[in-house]
Amino acid sequence: MGIQTQITATCDLKGCTSGQNGPGVISWISELVESGKTPMPELAQYLVILIHNNVKKTFCCQLHAAEYFLPPGYEAKQKQVIEVPKKVDVPETTLPWLARKPVVESESWMDEPLRHEQPDGYSESPDNGQEGV
Repeated sequence: MGIQTQITATCDLKGCTSGQNGPGVISWISELVESGKTPMPELAQYLVILIHNNVKKTFCCQLHAAEYFLPPGYEAKQKQVIEVPKKVDVPETTLPWLARKPVVESESWMDEPLRHEQPDGYSESPDNGQEGV
């Protein structure tokens, strides 16, 4: 057969009791899992491995990893459902001075050519009054 690498991970949380007689232990043979001959253990999908202060820490689940870093007296909660308050329909009120007047679109202005009023002393010649220059 050949050399096989057995990987074993033990939960580092002192109070872990997810194992039969103590902390949770997850074990598998790397070559068999990589070749597809045996499936990865289901608990391995929850495995958390961290390096904290140059020390490798292994936890059997995210909850135990969170509890390890909490100060004494605090508790981590898993799958807590928080009710989101329902939106209350409030009638929309607009102050009279902020209310927008309805815009009436008219296409009659498109029919008329654009005319610019010229101030006194200016002519409407194409060369803008620069005659004889």
